[in-house]
Amino acid sequence: MKAKIIKIQEKASRYGKYFYYIFFKDESGKSSRTCIYPQYRNYARWQGIIERFFKSEGEVWVEGLNLKGERLVDADSLVGII
Repeated sequence: MKAKIIKIQEKASRYGKYFYYIFFKDESGKSSRTCIYPQYRNYARWQGIIERFFKSEGEVWVEGLNLKGERLVDADSLVGII
């Protein structure tokens, strides 16, 4: 699935430290989200995307997203910037 990153929020984790909520809108207009924890192994896939979103003034589109239900993106997706 391809989608545009709409927003990224850094939130406090109840397990200590923090995590990121990443919100997406796909090509058909459907919204979805995922949670990314920097202490998890899959963070390496997302780190560059998160950094680019915060540095970018334009849109950031990603591909390779897999859904785990109707609106939740699998954080283990093999994601890449388009």
